[in-house]
Amino acid sequence: MDVTTFLNRFESLPKKIQRQIVDLAENLIRQNVKKQQKKRVFSFDWESTLNKDQSAVDLQHEANSWR
Repeated sequence: MDVTTFLNRFESLPKKIQRQIVDLAENLIRQNVKKQQKKRVFSFDWESTLNKDQSAVDLQHEANSWR
């Protein structure tokens, strides 16, 4: 369905249904924005699992063994 057809059909609907469609669209946009924002957040949840006695070189060797 192209935009022109959609707008013509939308305008022929009762105002109450138009408002519901607009509310639904705004809700979907809000959900999409929240998902995008969550993807961009970096957390340090893993930090507490590191052994404090390991050096960076030790961690590199351990990471290489996982490959």
